[in-house]
Amino acid sequence: MAGETCKIIADTVTGVGTATGVGTITAPGTVTGVDESKTSAVAPITVADESGGTTGGISPAKEPILSESAWKTRYGKWKIFLYGSVGSTNDVAKTLFLNHQTGQWTAVIANHQWAGRGRFNRKWFSPSGLNVCMTLIVKAVELRNLPLMNVALSLATVKAINKATNLATWPRWPNDLYCGEKKLGGILSESISAANRITHVLMGIGINVNTRSEHFSPELRLRATSLLEETGLQWARWDIVRSILDEFATCYTAIDNDKTTLLDQWSRACRTIGRKIRISTHDGEVDAVALGIDETGRLIVERSSGIRITISAGDLLDGSVLNCGISEGVNG
Repeated sequence: MAGETCKIIADTVTGVGTATGVGTITAPGTVTGVDESKTSAVAPITVADESGGTTGGISPAKEPILSESAWKTRYGKWKIFLYGSVGSTNDVAKTLFLNHQTGQWTAVIANHQWAGRGRFNRKWFSPSGLNVCMTLIVKAVELRNLPLMNVALSLATVKAINKATNLATWPRWPNDLYCGEKKLGGILSESISAANRITHVLMGIGINVNTRSEHFSPELRLRATSLLEETGLQWARWDIVRSILDEFATCYTAIDNDKTTLLDQWSRACRTIGRKIRISTHDGEVDAVALGIDETGRLIVERSSGIRITISAGDLLDGSVLNCGISEGVNG
């Protein structure tokens, strides 16, 4: 990629609009809009073993299942980068990509992320050492299927969490992860293009794992939750991460090879489908029944008049049947 100009464009793969200026990469080795002094210079943390004290901010007491062997630089086909505290795993991933350090399947994981963001640069609150803060870097699928990258990751994540915890988490259009009527996490996807062609996708994901209710502000307690709050149990984050990586590899393959099954599984998992919703779009608020998603990840809804429309960008509002709330401030 030397000599080429690459651009990072946020939200271009989710079917939920385009936001430029999040960070433009110009090869070789410079990132505009990203503070490299706080990303590329961060050294990977050492691993806490189960017998001793704490290293790198990870406590065996907090993660009793975490073992030293878990945090190697490879997991199956995945190349793993583990960091202590970073601003944003997406920003770190961009720098690693520029420096040709990533592979075909790469995961960037941080023990703490202090400047995480979601769509429209919404801030994600995450205490240190408690949650999953991760960015996946993978090759882009066929252009016509690109919006389904987000569908694949959200489906893979709820499958992984549900298998690990026996909870019934679900994907909420367009990029949220829910448990019941509270937000559990979210996804932010950004595409990397070179020579006017999208080559790779960065997919940031945050999941509230061992956050307690008192960690949230009073406002967020009404609409945010964690695996700990839902089960009363602490969870080893590596177990969650490993399961997500396994599930996503399968869902990723389905994007180009078995799209119908992927869309069907996502629609059956999403509790928004079949419900009356109120959604805020660029053209105003829409009251309708959610019917599913199309092959580009757009939400298909039917208005009271019987007219069906597709929505590519929007937020489900308070007052919908699900009463889910807007996602601002809770990872996404």
